[in-house]
Amino acid sequence: MRNYIKRLLHTIMFFVHTLLSGRLIGRYPYKKRYSGKMMILANGPSLKNVLAEIGLKKDFENTGFTVMNFFAFDPSFLKIKPRFYCLADPMFVRKSHRTEDVKRLFKYLQENVNWEMNIYIPKWFGLKEFLSYSSITNPHIHIVCINDTTYEGLECWRNWMYKKNLALPSICTVAQLGLYMAINNGFDEIELYGVEHNMICSLFVNDKNQLCNKEEHFYEQKVALKPIMRNDNGQLYKISDFLIGAGNLFHSHDQLAEYAKTLHVQIVNCTVDSMIDSYERKINE
Repeated sequence: MRNYIKRLLHTIMFFVHTLLSGRLIGRYPYKKRYSGKMMILANGPSLKNVLAEIGLKKDFENTGFTVMNFFAFDPSFLKIKPRFYCLADPMFVRKSHRTEDVKRLFKYLQENVNWEMNIYIPKWFGLKEFLSYSSITNPHIHIVCINDTTYEGLECWRNWMYKKNLALPSICTVAQLGLYMAINNGFDEIELYGVEHNMICSLFVNDKNQLCNKEEHFYEQKVALKPIMRNDNGQLYKISDFLIGAGNLFHSHDQLAEYAKTLHVQIVNCTVDSMIDSYERKINE
């Protein structure tokens, strides 16, 4: 009962805030802008094998592609010419330990994208701030802000909030921004690649009491074993906080799966050894 009252109050406050802000519809509500199949190419190491098959298998024909983060540095970027690019990490709008890589990415996109491409960013980035930080002026690149407000009110209103983009599930990883974008763009089928999400499988605490993990991406040659940083100030995660965050990550996938079902959108996880149990599974042979 106490939890219900808490959610009810949150719902009332959410609607009051929405009315006062004058925004009765979000920045990117559900609309049949596109149709057919979308392939979301995340950053997991298994994506290497998938990229080698694009252009060879019929499964990849007549398909839209969503990529993210530093995918543009892979040679396949210019081959597949993805229409959709997602960025969600704070490093893409402010200085971090990867500032040089980020600036190099923006420069590469500015100089090489000669097809129509949308870059999707969370609202908190700020459109003006992102344009200033990225210096992107390429007329083929369109920046799209997604309302990133989370909703913790009554469950009966949640999917309606997502459909209007008044709220969305927590974006714990950029692949979830790609999923939400694909759903609200009206794609009928979404396939996920490179979403191992197996970060909890390689956790360990070193002799300095630092929580460490294996960090591996398809575009990097080496596997990094290093402490898990909360931010660029050197603050480290405690294992208790990290596991709570991992739980939120998978819960967000559950919410996206439920939302997709209400719109009759099929999400298929095609990633080998993925830890996500929210979606239908299919491993291409």
